[in-house]
Amino acid sequence: MCACAAMVTTAAPALPIEQLLNQFDKANGNERVNIANQLFEKHFAEIADTVYRYDNNVNQEYLESQVYVWAANEAVERAKYDQAAIYLNRALPLCRAHCNDEELGDCLSLLGIAYMRLGDLPTAIKYQEECLELDRKGGDKELISSSLNNVAGTCLSAGMVNHAVKYIEEAIKVERTLNRPAVLAIRLGMASEIYIKMGHNQKALEFAKEALAVEQQGGKPEKVPVRKSQLAAVYNAMGNNAEALKLLSQAETELRKTTNINSLAIVLNQIGNIELDHGNSAAAAAHLRESVNLCQQTGNQAIELKARQMLCTALRVSDPHAALVELEKYAALKDSIYNEQAAQSMSLFNVKYETAERENNINMLQQQVRSNRLMLGILGVVLLAAIVVSLLLARLARQREMRNKTLIKANLLKDQLLEIAQQQLDNLPVEQQEQLVQVAHEMGSMGDMPQVKITRREREVMQLCCEGMLAKEIADRLNISQRTVETHKNNLFKKLGINNTVELVRYAQAIGAVRA
Repeated sequence: MCACAAMVTTAAPALPIEQLLNQFDKANGNERVNIANQLFEKHFAEIADTVYRYDNNVNQEYLESQVYVWAANEAVERAKYDQAAIYLNRALPLCRAHCNDEELGDCLSLLGIAYMRLGDLPTAIKYQEECLELDRKGGDKELISSSLNNVAGTCLSAGMVNHAVKYIEEAIKVERTLNRPAVLAIRLGMASEIYIKMGHNQKALEFAKEALAVEQQGGKPEKVPVRKSQLAAVYNAMGNNAEALKLLSQAETELRKTTNINSLAIVLNQIGNIELDHGNSAAAAAHLRESVNLCQQTGNQAIELKARQMLCTALRVSDPHAALVELEKYAALKDSIYNEQAAQSMSLFNVKYETAERENNINMLQQQVRSNRLMLGILGVVLLAAIVVSLLLARLARQREMRNKTLIKANLLKDQLLEIAQQQLDNLPVEQQEQLVQVAHEMGSMGDMPQVKITRREREVMQLCCEGMLAKEIADRLNISQRTVETHKNNLFKKLGINNTVELVRYAQAIGAVRA
């Protein structure tokens, strides 16, 4: 008898998701189904409730919708919200045509998340409201409550507090009919935050107190300190810092026994803010430093930004040099959060102005090292000025974008009008010809076509459009999907304020990107 060793085989490593999606786009029939099943097995299994497998009889457009919805899910997990939005915009029309309401609702809900994270809150609200209407149609109260809460939260972020309060009050009303104390506490807590924003502190206090009571009686014990933090925020807004500090101290002690370091960072931030108001700079600095360290562990940059700003103020008297270091870190963090968006919307002048403003802040704080008393008043003014300047620059950028779109449209119409006039010139009497020539001369002296920042890929798509290529031909040339080509074209239309490919070609000719 001979002993035979068992053969051990090692599974081949999974291809990257982008490569599989590219293969999926180019495949047909059974091969396409096989690639879809690979995607669900290798990339979507961890985020799906179950492993989906499709047979060769599946509707191809339905299959495509599911692949791209789950690809978007995976992108959201990796915080790739721009990529998720591209996948979902491809899936949405297919979901509308081939999916049931629940599957369509999943797509709309993800679109709301993606656009909210990208900062396009109006678009996020649009998809969240459509998802809510589907949930109302289905009649599932739990889904209705969840969708109402999502819209309320996004409206709050967008500053639309009157809309936010309408949705959260309906969510609370629905949730009171369900036996879910922990979820009801979440809804009540959000209501308190919304009413604080509205300046209705007494109403906020009622909801925050009820949220805490519900959580303590039948909710989740680990969430009790979060409710105390929300109630403390109301007391702080009402000027009752003693009661706020009492609740926050309890919340801090309770959170240190859990793994919820994100909530602990928020509570420490709140305590630091109150201590700073009371003039207890040393105590404030200790809490804020710990908050910063925890935020760096969780990646909560919004809270870290607030903590560093207050830490700078707390240190400016006792340790001006440390305050300077914190200001530099605050400026760097602020840049990392907002620079990408600013680069798309602000002109070079605005960027230089913002940099100069930040350097000016740092220079002014360096003067504090030599003269503490002088800097006490200046620092507060500088920080306030930085906030005001940021708001003004953002508004200026939006106005400049709208002006550029208007100028582009006007220039395109001007060129079109001059072309038509030139064609009809010989058919007019001599006197009218002279008038038309004079008008054409004056129109020709109008402002030049404004330059708009477009990406390398958008420029390639624009040039190929000018060569008369259709979307499918462009996709083949650039080795991308036809849907991606359409996305690039739509982005160009949006940036330039135009409506069709003809106007895109005219724009490219006007700026000299291609020959007329």
